[in-house]
Amino acid sequence: MDERSNALAPLEPLVALPDEALSELSARAAAAGYRHELLVETERVAPRQLDAVRLPLVQAWLGRRGGPGSTLAGLFSYGTEVERGEVVTALGDQLVAALLGAHVLRAGPYGALSSRYRLTPLHGLLILSDPPEAGGEAVIGPGPTTMQLVDLIGPSPGDVLDVGCGAGTMALVAAARGARWAVGVDLSERAVAVARWNARLNGSRAEFRGGDLLAPVAGERFDLVLSQPPYVVLPPGLVATTYLHGGPLGEELALRFAAAFPAALLPGGLAILHFDAPALPGPPVVERLRAALGRAVADLVVLTAQGPSADLESAAYGALEDPSLGPGYRSAVARYRDHLAAAGVTAFTRVLALVRRPAAGPRGLTAQLPAALDRATPAALAHLLDGLDLAGAPEAELLAASVGPAPGARLVQEQPLTPGAEPSIRLRFAEGLASDLELTPASLALLEALAASPNVSAAIDAYARACGAGPQEVQAPALAAIRDGLARGAYARRIGG
Repeated sequence: MDERSNALAPLEPLVALPDEALSELSARAAAAGYRHELLVETERVAPRQLDAVRLPLVQAWLGRRGGPGSTLAGLFSYGTEVERGEVVTALGDQLVAALLGAHVLRAGPYGALSSRYRLTPLHGLLILSDPPEAGGEAVIGPGPTTMQLVDLIGPSPGDVLDVGCGAGTMALVAAARGARWAVGVDLSERAVAVARWNARLNGSRAEFRGGDLLAPVAGERFDLVLSQPPYVVLPPGLVATTYLHGGPLGEELALRFAAAFPAALLPGGLAILHFDAPALPGPPVVERLRAALGRAVADLVVLTAQGPSADLESAAYGALEDPSLGPGYRSAVARYRDHLAAAGVTAFTRVLALVRRPAAGPRGLTAQLPAALDRATPAALAHLLDGLDLAGAPEAELLAASVGPAPGARLVQEQPLTPGAEPSIRLRFAEGLASDLELTPASLALLEALAASPNVSAAIDAYARACGAGPQEVQAPALAAIRDGLARGAYARRIGG
């Protein structure tokens, strides 16, 4: 067992806390102003730096800000030792004593208090988890990448499954947003116990079950399946951390999870898988995922964005081995970097994989698209999937459809400073998943015709007139361009079209 697992607090005293103490903890945190918005503000301090580098700056910022909310943020989110009197001011003497007895808090040699858990406010919820640096069987709560999946849970999301639920974040959010049924599953007994405790803390209907992958929900089907599996590479000689390592290449568990998801989906259901994939020689990640799906009847859309370099990945995860950035950090970084070099990995790709069970009949749609993943929302995914469906529709259906620029589209003209150079025109997006699209004069004329016409057929007529050609001459290339724009997310079916 990883020696760091000894840093994990025992769960029995935590589970024994009475409901009254949990209710008081929630009420006191809210009254102190310890809310999601405070952490969003705090995370703007020295962003994208290693925790060991930015932590003193964050703690100093919270100290200058002051108040009970900052006290709780330092205590529960940023590992700050806090004078007991300040904690009592925020939580009350009786609750502090109860948390000390439950091993949530511990007292230092000079009376200052620190927390053995993370307690994270998230959209009106409180999520308890272990500190990531504890390693071993640590149970992880919401982090920056988890938040991208949380943002994809819309209102009333139906029946929702959180696979590899950890502290239960996504199932708890889904229940709070009106899911008919929200369930989380995890192989780790500790994770299931922590998630159930979080359900008590938040008065949530979400339920949590233990077991491997989908075994705890065998035979049950869901509208939405969410997962962020462990995806970090595991070098030889490094002790695996359950929540972190996905296998020698990192993506092994993600591929295994994807293969299982079609069987858990209702017709029309969607599974969303978030992970970092190594940029390997050979088939792209979409082909590796499609191969993992095998003969499953499922659509696969892989949205990608640039991920970290091998150097940055090695530094980030080496720091978890030794947060002090001492000799253990240097050794871990070298092991990660040497392992990646041996595998031929120089960079990683951020992946949002969408696995959809067709509502009717086999489809087998497969696509990989670059996307602005930080702009992913439920509406943006719905627009993209609908556009992909329309892109693959029969010609008669496409001609009758009303299509225009995707929401948030703007035309941007750029004039080079070189004398005589022609300006470039781009379709740029302030929302949605589409990347910028450079337009030729012909594609600009087609776009303008689409924007002004009730359907694609009328747009092709208008485009033909602008080109001084007959509709039959331009129809085939115009339809090909429209299908391509729909597939990229640059065009979308108009509402009601």
